[in-house]
Amino acid sequence: MDTDLIQSLADLGGTLASLGFAGWLIVYLLKLQVAERDSWMEKDSQNDRALQDLISKTNERSGKLEESVTLLTEVLRRFETRLELIK
Repeated sequence: MDTDLIQSLADLGGTLASLGFAGWLIVYLLKLQVAERDSWMEKDSQNDRALQDLISKTNERSGKLEESVTLLTEVLRRFETRLELIK
């Protein structure tokens, strides 16, 4: 009878130890996932800021290019007008 009780307690202790370890592992993995998610979110935010900066610079340079093309077109028209006057 005493050996059955000891065996039951030993089996119960192993089961509880396994459940405790499984619980600890789940909590550890969840914390690890949260840290990894935060890391990816920070990287994503940095990439978003870099993309916004790139878009801003592209729009700025596109505007300057448009001004340059407009100026060049005006110069070419004036040159064409002078050439016609020379003929």
